[in-house]
Amino acid sequence: MRKAIGRRGLRRAVSLLAFMSLGAGATVSAPPAVAGGPAMVKGATVKADHRSPTGYTVRFVYHNPNATQVRLAGDLTLLDVNTGNTRYQPEEWQTGRYHSGGTEFLRDMTRDSKGYWSISLPLHAGSLSYWYRVWDPTQGWVNKRIWDPASTNPRPPGESSFRVRNNDVLDAVYVPYAKKQNDPVLKERAEYELPIADRSRRGTVQYIPYTTILGDGGHYLGVYLPANYDPNRAEPYKVAYLAHGIFGDETDFMVPANVPNILDNMTAKGEIEPTVVVTMGNHFTGTSLGFASYNQTNAANNLVQTILPLIEENYNVSTEREGAPTAGSHMAE
Repeated sequence: MRKAIGRRGLRRAVSLLAFMSLGAGATVSAPPAVAGGPAMVKGATVKADHRSPTGYTVRFVYHNPNATQVRLAGDLTLLDVNTGNTRYQPEEWQTGRYHSGGTEFLRDMTRDSKGYWSISLPLHAGSLSYWYRVWDPTQGWVNKRIWDPASTNPRPPGESSFRVRNNDVLDAVYVPYAKKQNDPVLKERAEYELPIADRSRRGTVQYIPYTTILGDGGHYLGVYLPANYDPNRAEPYKVAYLAHGIFGDETDFMVPANVPNILDNMTAKGEIEPTVVVTMGNHFTGTSLGFASYNQTNAANNLVQTILPLIEENYNVSTEREGAPTAGSHMAE
């Protein structure tokens, strides 16, 4: 019975992770407060706020004294289930409106005398995608899209990933649910998308380097290991392989699609067995790693001939088809 429940739960988790919409910034110690104002804490800071329509306000702070302009960007405009494609600003939130991708939210951030750029917004519950757009002549940046440097969300080192080279990175902030939101969808999103409170039940994320089937180096696989992963466990772990196609890479399923948080919460609720997840991009050739570097045949061969043997050799995972499902997004040729 346990294995049957595990298989059903695994299929549910894979489906949820592969097809959910893609869109927390962590905070670090604050510098001394600027006279006449609050301390500037770099990153995305979430605070309860009774004046906010959602019950929470998120303050984004980015430090760069050399920047001439900084914008907060992200999947932060709202769509209303009752009004079609009309877009609303975060301040216009009401029940039935959800932050959505497809139209980039852009708003200028305000600079203080010490080079801290900031902005505050009311945001609803769940994992929400954001990034910064930066103009910095000292680095040659003109509308450069960057991850939040204060975020502790894991990411591959260097600048080899497709999203970095394509100026298309995404970060995420996690906002709790407030009763005034009065929305069961958002309540459930918060239950699964936010980091589990008990840190001992959190899994880990690592990015491991590997060489693709074409001999390309500088590529990484994302690997999520469940809490208390045991490399010597008698029964190998179920493993899910999640592949991103033409528009993304190995980072998408980790952030902002929340593989770690969702699986941590599902495992804690007993909805799924502890499961290993491997994420991959499928851009192989070309110095720019542009869209033309994606090839469906290469992706399939790379998975079977390179990735599966590598993971099965280095992790305690199932080698049976039933215990190793594969899913993905944007995989059309």
